[in-house]
Amino acid sequence: MEVLIATKNKGKIEKYSTILKSLNIDYYTLDDINLDIDINENGKNTTENAIIKAKAYYNKIKSPVLVDDSGLIIDKLPPEKQPGVFVRRYNGKRLSDEEMIELYSKELKEVGGESTGAFIISIAIVDEEGNIHTKETKHKRLFVSKPDINRVPGYPLSSLIYDKDTNMYMTEKKKKGIKIYTESSFGEECEFIKSILGGNNEK
Repeated sequence: MEVLIATKNKGKIEKYSTILKSLNIDYYTLDDINLDIDINENGKNTTENAIIKAKAYYNKIKSPVLVDDSGLIIDKLPPEKQPGVFVRRYNGKRLSDEEMIELYSKELKEVGGESTGAFIISIAIVDEEGNIHTKETKHKRLFVSKPDINRVPGYPLSSLIYDKDTNMYMTEKKKKGIKIYTESSFGEECEFIKSILGGNNEK
């Protein structure tokens, strides 16, 4: 069985391909099948948006699909400034990676230069029978206003995520070859994907 990683976000493709490889599950991407469809992501939360996308791709290809949708909470921001499901959208405009870094850097400066927060990640998988399975996870992070010079395409806010235990940005870790998509850091996602799609992580 193969599963479609239904995103064109390079960072997400790297994340889920790493997880699927670790579970010995075959996969392919939208570019592999030259598929591009317009989807109205009008859900009220990340899980609803993930389901909307999963259904749309499954209805097109009629085979297993894996998608995710992410939201963001930055603890020090007031309610009216919380990104929520609109992480990449601001005043109706879709932001580029650099525009995202600029926006959130500015917001963090206004609240003292750093803040704890969390990404809310919702995965939706459509299995071979067309059944939809979802899983929501929360990943706590420390965000700082001064961005790292390095970038991770598709995950621009990695340049604002700082780990005080290692004194390194997430982007620094990636540049130095330190794995940032591992079973230990994404264990819940690994277990969820394995429970739906099978696979194993035996070498």
